[in-house]
Amino acid sequence: MSDEHLEELTRQCMNVTPLGRLAGGEATAVLKWLIDNGHMTRTGKPLETPLQAPKQRENNPDGSPIYPPGTDFSTHRTVTMP
Repeated sequence: MSDEHLEELTRQCMNVTPLGRLAGGEATAVLKWLIDNGHMTRTGKPLETPLQAPKQRENNPDGSPIYPPGTDFSTHRTVTMP
């Protein structure tokens, strides 16, 4: 079973620490080892993962974008610990 919270934690840690030198799976293994051996704990704090901006279909004559109906303009999605 995929632990999306741990994956997002790994992604965020890789951006600001030397973990970024490792491959994604290796960085996840390091974090799991730190957690399993008591060097680090997970608090369960919800994490926010960025979302891609919606793509516009076309433009109005004035240059403003036209998006498909029901487009989600959220910039982040919350990931909670299982």
